[in-house]
Amino acid sequence: MKEKRLAVGFIPDGNYRWWEASDRSEPASAAYQRGAQVGLSLVRAASKLGVNHMVFYALSGYDVKNRPPEIVNMVADAQRSRGGRPHRAIII
Repeated sequence: MKEKRLAVGFIPDGNYRWWEASDRSEPASAAYQRGAQVGLSLVRAASKLGVNHMVFYALSGYDVKNRPPEIVNMVADAQRSRGGRPHRAIII
């Protein structure tokens, strides 16, 4: 019997807008760190459900051009630290 392959894509949205609407007592990167924690919970839950391939579309071309460099670098560094490989952004 052939193994069932399940793939899921996630497009997290709203981290920066959430931060803009907050009291901004924390740096904007804190919103992305919280989003990453939620993403990790999604990965764990999906894995338990038998999903064996997951894709996160974490930053758009707009984000890369318009967010502070520390946020863009933090997202790429978080991906590397978990054994992932950040993809090169193609900005049109």
